[in-house]
Amino acid sequence: MLYLKTDTLPILRDSGIRKFHKGEVHVTRTLEFSVLILVFEGVLELEENGKHIKIPAGSYHIQLPNQLHKGLPISHPPYYQYIHFWGEYSNEKAEDYLPIDGDFEINEIKKLTFIADANENNIHSVFETKNFCDILIKLVKFYQTKSSKQAYKIAYFIEQNIHNNINLEILHKQFFYSENYIIKIFKETFSTTPHNYIIQKRIDIAKNLLINTENTLDKIAEEVGFADATVLFKHFKSITGYSPGKYRKTFSKQ
Repeated sequence: MLYLKTDTLPILRDSGIRKFHKGEVHVTRTLEFSVLILVFEGVLELEENGKHIKIPAGSYHIQLPNQLHKGLPISHPPYYQYIHFWGEYSNEKAEDYLPIDGDFEINEIKKLTFIADANENNIHSVFETKNFCDILIKLVKFYQTKSSKQAYKIAYFIEQNIHNNINLEILHKQFFYSENYIIKIFKETFSTTPHNYIIQKRIDIAKNLLINTENTLDKIAEEVGFADATVLFKHFKSITGYSPGKYRKTFSKQ
């Protein structure tokens, strides 16, 4: 995942609003600056260095500099805001960095649309600069709120079904998110993968059952969703440093 850095202020070059006519396609070009595209209606389709990019209404995309952008035929002509700017990017996520692809709340961003002409010194009015910054802030906040809510919703589902077989395929079918997206938002919200989150939750429950019940390892493994006692033993020892028997003997006396 690539992120636009927001701890340094991107420099606005120019901006505008476009509405394609039926049969019109995006221009083919290579630019020395970045382009933020925010689609309000229809779908914008293009290629970037041979990769197919599809931007539906309510989504944004940042075209990176020095890449070949080629327009593709479209069935739903787009209406969109474009903003040309210079910015810095990072492969590492920081709290307020913006992914180069994402979604936005259309009505909120539409209020901030603006047109700014390019000029030799890239000097723009306070209004133009503020609108550009406000759009970036809205995108960052929407991304943070949306992904966090989605991750917590998935986490709640996992905890309510911890005794069942749970994997990425099941989460994908339940929430209609791609498996890669589920992993991404989980790492961003909980600093771990869904798989490791599931294992940790099962071990937490197993620890409580070992201390407060006399259930066998096979019974505990079944209650927390592991296939058998062998799988429980392996994960328990790896995470706690204790075998289940040693953990029960050590902590049930306290």
